[in-house]
Formats: sequence, C-alpha cells, structure tokens
Amino acid sequence: MECFSDPYREWWENRTLEEYFLHCQCYEYEEEYFEDMILKDGSLLNDVIETVNNFTDGYLLGIEGELRIYVVNECESGRCYSGCYDVKEHKIEIVKEYINSKDVILHELIHFYEHQLEEKVDPVIRELLTIELYNKLSPQIPDLRKRLLDHCELYSYVETFKSGGQHGVLFFLKSLDLDIRCGFPLGTVCGYGRDKSIIE
Repeated sequence: MECFSDPYREWWENRTLEEYFLHCQCYEYEEEYFEDMILKDGSLLNDVIETVNNFTDGYLLGIEGELRIYVVNECESGRCYSGCYDVKEHKIEIVKEYINSKDVILHELIHFYEHQLEEKVDPVIRELLTIELYNKLSPQIPDLRKRLLDHCELYSYVETFKSGGQHGVLFFLKSLDLDIRCGFPLGTVCGYGRDKSIIE
C-alpha cells in the first residue's frame, strides 16, 4: 500500500469490520452503477473516450486508494444526516443505522464521484456527462424537464439545500438514473423527501 496516501493507509489499517464490508459494497456499486462517472469504456461517454483521448487519458477515477468510509453514530458535522461526504477529507460517513440503506450509500457515492470529476477531469467532460444523462433519462421520465426545474427552484430556496451540500443538476440527474436502475420511486436517492415532494 506504499502508493496510497497517509490518511488512506491509516484508515485501511484501522478500519472496522463494518467499514470493511461497507467499502466492499461500494466497490460493487461502483462496478454496477457508476460506469458513466468513472468514464469506463462502453459507458455514456464512450464516443468521447474513443475519439478525444486527450480528455480522458491518464484519469484514474474510482474508490481504489481514494475513498475512506466510516461507520459513525453521528456525522461529524453534527447535523441529523444519515450520511455525508467530506470533500476536503475524501471520506464518507454513514450513520450506523443506515449502513444497509442502499439509497443513502448511493447518495453519498454520487457526491464522491462528482468531486472526482471536478478535481481530476477537464470540465467539459462533466458538462457532456450532464447532457448525456439528460438525453438518456428523457424517454424514461416524460416530465424530466419539469422535475429538473422544480429541483433547481427548491435547491435555491430550501434551507436543507443551503446547508446540506451540493445537489446540482448532475447530482439530480444521476440520482434519478439510480432510482430507475434500482427500482426506487423517483426522488429516493436524491432524498430530502423528494419522492414525496411537489415534483412527483
């Protein structure tokens, strides 16, 4: 593990059994659901990966050696969240009672992969991914544009969103993609009552 950062190495050496199994679950979710956000061959941006190699060559995206995941009684932020992603620390915290909640884990993983795209990849890739997700989802969700506009309006005004991290357009579209792929009601992975809100 010599190539890994000190924080990751320390986490690896001290991880609990629950954290180990949760980390393994995240690997499985990455393989099954996040091929687009790690720019895997055959994913939504395959044409970009094949034809504009200078955009994607050398990008190493994913949880390997990057993501530390902790099982906690309460998130460090002190807020009543079921989980949270710390951008500065590259770590996810999942409250113990939610370690088997697929939607909570997927929610936090979207934050992680979004952050990787922001840190490591040319900004045009993130923009293209947003467009491709919209195009993919439009036939599956006839009122997608209205849902997206309603989300943006809520995002601007609701206090939860002002203090609870970033849940912008790419996040929302990816959360809907995961809802469909997992068989959840639309809005589940985004959370914050979105599956019961005015956009349903």
